[in-house]
Amino acid sequence: MIIISTDMSHYPSWANANMVDGASLKAIEKFDPEVLIKSVNNFENARIPNEACVFCGKEAVYTGMFAAKALGAGKAVVLHYSNSGDAVDDKSRVVGYGAVAFTASGNKQPSKILPTD
Repeated sequence: MIIISTDMSHYPSWANANMVDGASLKAIEKFDPEVLIKSVNNFENARIPNEACVFCGKEAVYTGMFAAKALGAGKAVVLHYSNSGDAVDDKSRVVGYGAVAFTASGNKQPSKILPTD
């Protein structure tokens, strides 16, 4: 098992975080690191108001995707997404959070609640 951890969007509005993070997760689901790199670069160059980063650990995400592919994973499944604006009243400045599993192509979709052992 490989675990990669990073926040997603930092500090845009709730709506912009949902847009950027949603597109980023769709790029991850394509399970092509080059597609994700291009998508992240496009958002970084778009100058979205208050967007400090698309992923604060983007290199870890890219590396994890390449490693998962090398170890035989064949697909990416988004398990959950939310941002801090979903938990508090202030939606003007949020941080995004997503959970994704990389699995072998033939495996059934992972459970949204992962086993503890």
